[in-house]
Amino acid sequence: MSIDSKTFDRWAKNYDADIKKAEANGNWMYENYTAVLKKVVEIIEKKWPNKGIKLVDIGAGTGNLTQLFQSNGYQITGIEPSDKMISLFKSKLPSVEIRKGHFCDIPLPDNSIDAIVSAYAWHHLTPREKEQSISEMARVCKEISSIVIADLMFSDNTTRMRILHNLTISNHLSIVEAIEDEYYADINHVSKFYRRLAYDVSTTQMTDFVWIIHAYRSI
Repeated sequence: MSIDSKTFDRWAKNYDADIKKAEANGNWMYENYTAVLKKVVEIIEKKWPNKGIKLVDIGAGTGNLTQLFQSNGYQITGIEPSDKMISLFKSKLPSVEIRKGHFCDIPLPDNSIDAIVSAYAWHHLTPREKEQSISEMARVCKEISSIVIADLMFSDNTTRMRILHNLTISNHLSIVEAIEDEYYADINHVSKFYRRLAYDVSTTQMTDFVWIIHAYRSI
């Protein structure tokens, strides 16, 4: 896996404060962070008004997205690879179950989950790992299911290259470096992979860099 849980172990203590500060300062990566998380909840509430569904948050971190779902009456389980993040999650949400795992190794049985959500975690996976993760998420999901991922993405590779070019000529080199250091999804590519597994795909752009993909399967 390309995700190094030790990196998140080191970040865990300051994670919530750093995200809050970044959003308040209009940081390009975490612009409208709270609105993005709320939109994920809204998408699930619209598709799955029955709050008794089996719902999982992958890459749950300290539990920010999980907490929103809990506050809205959903029963939700967190999945997280970092031990320190898990510890903070438990202190923040003691009544919510969390299991150690990640996108490509979900500790759940086949066909057991109604919906999966995730926020700001998928970009750590390589393109190949993203494909593996889609297959793994489809494995644990029931025939009728949703996968909703909010993250840093580009609509396609042409758009990615154009944005990187514009950032370079406008001297936003730190943003270019941050983008090239991770694996922002190519929405066009991953949507095709979802469709091979019988998911319909819809997208919502939240900021210049953040999108939400909702993959829904109804067979």
